[in-house]
Formats: sequence, C-alpha cells, structure tokens
Amino acid sequence: MRRKLIYILILAILLISVSVYFSHYFREPIKEQERPEAPKLFSIELREENTQLYSLLYGMGLNPLVDVTEERVLVRYNLPEGMNEETYYRVLAYSARVAPNSKEIIVQIYKDYSPYLEVRANTQDVLSWIEGKISRDELSIVVREV
Repeated sequence: MRRKLIYILILAILLISVSVYFSHYFREPIKEQERPEAPKLFSIELREENTQLYSLLYGMGLNPLVDVTEERVLVRYNLPEGMNEETYYRVLAYSARVAPNSKEIIVQIYKDYSPYLEVRANTQDVLSWIEGKISRDELSIVVREV
C-alpha cells in the first residue's frame, strides 16, 4: 500500500514537472512591449474675447452664450424678466469693442427660452456708431422676429 502511494506521488510530481516544462517551452516569447505614441500636441486657443464679452454681458444681468471668431460674433441670451428687448444695442456695442476685427455681429434673443429676435449688424458700422460718427438711426442693423 505504501509503495502505491509513493508511486502515485512520484507520478504526480513527474506530471507537474513535465507540464511546467512544456508550458514554458511552448509559450510564445515575450515581445518587447511597444510604447504607445504620445498624443500630438496642439495649440490651445484661450479665446480671450469670449471670456471678456461674456463677463461684460454677465455684468449687464444676462447669462449669454458667446462665440467670437474672425468672421462673426455670436451672442445668444434669454431675455430676463423686466429687461427691455432693446438691450441688443448694448450687446452690439460691447461685442464691437471686444472683437473689432470680426466682420459681423449676430445677437439672438430668446424669450422664455424660445427664439424671439435676431439682430445682425456690421461691426464697422457699430464701431462708427460708438465713436459718434453716425447716429443710432443711421446704424445699419437688420432686426427680424424669429
């Protein structure tokens, strides 16, 4: 009985040794790990004009969406209760001062979170109006109800 137990133990040790040997022998060699490529750096534009214009309009009591590009200045806001819809004149003036190189200013006014008015103006005209070169009546703006 003891001999059978010894044979079984020797056989078990032999099987374990053979399986460990072959598992290392047939295993694929460890490839050198490739380093992942570092992400490419890109320029981060701070968009200072957006921040400046947002701050000015927020100080007026508006909570606007502002996007300033070379082509246009876009301002969207929900008209607060008790505020006159003609606040767009101040919005136009602030937009022209902050981004004088943009070609056009677009102001989209919402009332109760529904589109209400859209005002479009040429930035150079607004700057001329601010500087007193033209009157408010001569200011070429397009106001349309949406």
